[in-house]
Amino acid sequence: MLHFIKDNRSVIVKMIVNQIGMIFFGLMLSMATNQNNSLFLAASIFSVLFYMFLEYTVGWDLGAHDKIKLDGGRIEYQPYKGLLVSLCANILNILSGLLTVIGYFCIAAADRIPHTIVAYDHSASWAANLYAVPNAVCRALQPMFMGIVYNFSPYNPIVLAFLPLPIIAISGLGYYIAIKGKSILGMLGIKTKRDSGKH
Repeated sequence: MLHFIKDNRSVIVKMIVNQIGMIFFGLMLSMATNQNNSLFLAASIFSVLFYMFLEYTVGWDLGAHDKIKLDGGRIEYQPYKGLLVSLCANILNILSGLLTVIGYFCIAAADRIPHTIVAYDHSASWAANLYAVPNAVCRALQPMFMGIVYNFSPYNPIVLAFLPLPIIAISGLGYYIAIKGKSILGMLGIKTKRDSGKH
């Protein structure tokens, strides 16, 4: 695994840099729209779609480079490489989300008091901290999703564990499409410069 991370560290760093940029972008949009639920939701959806586009592009570029190596017989066919690279780049998001869920179930009286804020007040300090710290980290790392979370699942922290999944999936899809020698635009019949260069 360490060898895989070392070989793909530049792509992983690029994905992390994209996320850092989206953190600031998401925060700015959130602060500008959080007084209006509809605008907050629309801004969040836009942020997530833009983030997915950025990560799709990174995955596709990696797949396009690997396609050249694959055709030259220099590497083996690895259709799920994009997923694995994105998984490495999103490890903090995944861990903070999973720890939030674990902390949620460790909170005393969470099964009897459905509102997490009330249950938090009735919990042991270690359980409360296990829930609160990763919860704060998770939300700080992924503010672009918060408009969606607050509108559809504001009191269910379990959803936080699933936030990285669309990003990981779209990165994997971008890589898979590229390693097959295709692109989404090409599949839609829209020729790009890269597609034209193949003829």
